[in-house]
Amino acid sequence: MRRLILLLPLSLSPVYAIGFWGSLGGGLNFGGFREVRFTEDGDTVTAKTSAKGFIAGGNLMGGISLQPIPIAVGLGVDYYTGTQKYVLKFEADSRGIEDEDTLEVKRIYIKLPVAYHLSLPRLKGYFGLYPAYALYSVKVKGESDWAVFKGFAFGGFTNLYYSLGPVGLGGGIFVDYAPSLDVYINKVFHYGINLGLLISLGVLE
Repeated sequence: MRRLILLLPLSLSPVYAIGFWGSLGGGLNFGGFREVRFTEDGDTVTAKTSAKGFIAGGNLMGGISLQPIPIAVGLGVDYYTGTQKYVLKFEADSRGIEDEDTLEVKRIYIKLPVAYHLSLPRLKGYFGLYPAYALYSVKVKGESDWAVFKGFAFGGFTNLYYSLGPVGLGGGIFVDYAPSLDVYINKVFHYGINLGLLISLGVLE
């Protein structure tokens, strides 16, 4: 009896372990910046904007997950590029005249995701948030000069994968927002969808 009493607390103690995960996906990114500021004839001009179309690319993430605490942390990068049409409405113009430009866009976000991870025999998932450092490059189509805007954004994501051992197939959705990038482009809102692969090693396999 005494031996049983000594072993019982040990049998109830959680086993802490670390697993490793990585994901690679490709998809579509919608949205853009809602406001732009630029200098014209020495004056600062502000315009409300709306984006049409999407840009394409993908993301790469990787990190560690803990057991039995279902928390995953990591590092990730998004890269999307393409052409979008932007409608500009100038606030200073009382007649509400609109202009339209076709812009080439490159979007790079370096992310630090923190997520709850779901680990079942055939289903793996991540539900999380991330801060991100944003590099946002735009130029008018047909011109050669790129304008690069930098700043910080934050967002959230959900990924689900059907898993067969260490490899899973699936995808997810994401949404993120940057209040301002270098003052000149503001209210940068994006959302999108990705399909891809998940690799799980260690306790997550």
